[in-house]
Amino acid sequence: MADTGSDPEVIVDFEFERGLLFVLVRNVSGRPALDVKVEFDKPFTGLGGSREMNGLALFARIRFLAPGREIRTFLDSSAAYF
Repeated sequence: MADTGSDPEVIVDFEFERGLLFVLVRNVSGRPALDVKVEFDKPFTGLGGSREMNGLALFARIRFLAPGREIRTFLDSSAAYF
């Protein structure tokens, strides 16, 4: 990832692995991302419907996310969603 001098680019992604679903916050740019806040249009639940995931502290503020790095958290089993 080359540093182009532009603002960092952070994405939210959902990953499926071995029957489990994860939510990822990923810095896809070559620059560090500071004070990242993730907001969702609609609330969603995880852990068998017992936890509102969009309210996690993880999404409220990530002080530093290095270039090319990600934070991944467990969402639920695929059976709970499909």
